[in-house]
Amino acid sequence: MLAIFANALELDEHGEPVNEKYAERRAATDLYSYCTPGKAGPARDPAPLHSGAIR
Repeated sequence: MLAIFANALELDEHGEPVNEKYAERRAATDLYSYCTPGKAGPARDPAPLHSGAIR
């Protein structure tokens, strides 16, 4: 779960997280999907949910 959080997390030029809540939600969604067989979790949005995201 830490690996998923770390891979989703983005840092600014000062090393501060810019999308911490998104990374938390992404890791929790992945864990939920793993723990509930037969249920697909919510669809994953490949773009982070912060102001710097390009869609």
